[in-house]
Amino acid sequence: MLRLHALNAAAGEALGVVADQVGCPTSTLTLAAACWRAIGVGADPAADAASPRILHWSDAGAASWYDFAVAIGELGVAAGLLERAARVTPLTTADYPTPAQRPSYSLLDCTTSRGSLSCGSW
Repeated sequence: MLRLHALNAAAGEALGVVADQVGCPTSTLTLAAACWRAIGVGADPAADAASPRILHWSDAGAASWYDFAVAIGELGVAAGLLERAARVTPLTTADYPTPAQRPSYSLLDCTTSRGSLSCGSW
């Protein structure tokens, strides 16, 4: 996305990004911490019987691909990775057809994971 911002900003073109598909961007740091915690819980025989067999993890909140692209542009400029961000324009899924069908809302239910992994404020 940084490359697309740089290319489109240099060309003076808008960057069209789908705005009607919502998910939850997740930090690799919090995902790794949750995985290590799950390994620790799984290694405890007393906790193993009570632990769920399937755990979902994501950070909190929700964002469309459009929201994510805007944030990446802003953060890229703030971090000095981009001279300037491209103007981002929202598209609908119909405006950006792909062979893969994507759900419009794809957040995971992490209620059980958050309770069993005791991950605090992640």
